Amino acid sequence: VEGRAAFVLKEKLKLLKCRLRQWNQETFDCLDKKINEARIIVNMLDLKSEDSNLQEVEVVQRKEWRAQLCASLTLKDNLLFQKSRLNWLQAGDANSKFFHACINRRRLKNEIRSLKVANERYNEPSTIKEAVKGFFEGHFRECLHARPRLQDTDFKTLSEEDATTLILSFFDEEVKIAVWDCEGPKNPGPDGFNFTFIKDFWDDIKADFLAFLHEFHANGKLVKGSNSSFVVLVPKTDNPQKVEEYRPISLIGCMYKVLAKVLANRMKKVIGKVISESQSAFLKGRLILDSVLIANEILEEAKRKKKQCLMLKVDFEKAYDFVN
Repeated sequence: VEGRAAFVLKEKLKLLKCRLRQWNQETFDCLDKKINEARIIVNMLDLKSEDSNLQEVEVVQRKEWRAQLCASLTLKDNLLFQKSRLNWLQAGDANSKFFHACINRRRLKNEIRSLKVANERYNEPSTIKEAVKGFFEGHFRECLHARPRLQDTDFKTLSEEDATTLILSFFDEEVKIAVWDCEGPKNPGPDGFNFTFIKDFWDDIKADFLAFLHEFHANGKLVKGSNSSFVVLVPKTDNPQKVEEYRPISLIGCMYKVLAKVLANRMKKVIGKVISESQSAFLKGRLILDSVLIANEILEEAKRKKKQCLMLKVDFEKAYDFVN
């Protein structure tokens, strides 16, 4: 693959995804067939060994088929374990009725068979997709209006030394730390790779990732598709019926995640110097609950001393969603 570093990395991951999909089909689609075949041969050789001594070749064959059977059963248990998503369940329970019920329940929970959008109900997958797409396009669309200007207002700024640290070239160790900071088994984005894969094969793919990051640092641009994402609806309630009862999240590809993590780690070092001490969220060492407790104490104090008090409550649902 030739071209810009970001394009090369994106295409390599795309090609690898195709090869892995092919391997997955060859390995897992015939898994039950392989298990049955290995079990029959092992049982046949075991029965034969009870009546007479096995030849040396047959002893070796039985050992190989047993190893293949164990490997196939382990693969199947792991596959069922991932589908059920029960962290406390052991592989030995893989064939229980409860185990398969958990898989089916999770599959049904992840389906949206009917949804109400703008007082109209949709039941077909294609119409649900279009209605949801239209809803969130309008939900996140910016309204053009005159913005107030802040005259003669002094904001905290970074020193020249701190500002310089933000624009230094990316270091190899800095990138590795960012990768290891990311949780491994998190759901992957469109590229299909989570950070368990990235960490396990870091020595093989490190050069391509570093080339991509250095290229971005030099020109500040991303090639098309390197920051693509899946938008997934996560239920806010147990039985959501309306689109407002879902929360959209973006599953971003590993390329953009690594870049964003490196930049975020750099900002962490200096952001405390420009953020007010009264802000209690989105900063390491501060908790959003602190603001709730402080507000409660203020109200209690005002009521106890019978003082006048003006409180401003922000719409929590939209305050963050509409930040520009």
